[in-house]
Amino acid sequence: MAEQRDGGMTIPEIARRWNIAETTIRRALGRARKKRALPAPEVVQKILFLNGQKYDDADEFIGVQSISKAVGQSEGTVRSVLAAHKPLTPSTTAIYGRPPRPGGWQRNMVAG
Repeated sequence: MAEQRDGGMTIPEIARRWNIAETTIRRALGRARKKRALPAPEVVQKILFLNGQKYDDADEFIGVQSISKAVGQSEGTVRSVLAAHKPLTPSTTAIYGRPPRPGGWQRNMVAG
């Protein structure tokens, strides 16, 4: 469908050709456009790595602007990658990744 659209066919013509609703065609073409816009996995990995580093070798703060310069992508792309990133393990400050029991961690300790 994307090749037919690039070839000059209109959405109503494609819808008649494939016997699909026009909104479905528009939705599919929109998803295809978004997938083409994503950077390569290596670039995404580099963006996430640089975001994890707070300072570079010269002790300067690494922000979105410096990350976009380092990877050669626009600031909007870097911001969207960082916004869409969901780590596999959630960040936690609790011991062993669990909240304390009611009464706290020291609940079963003998007072001395």
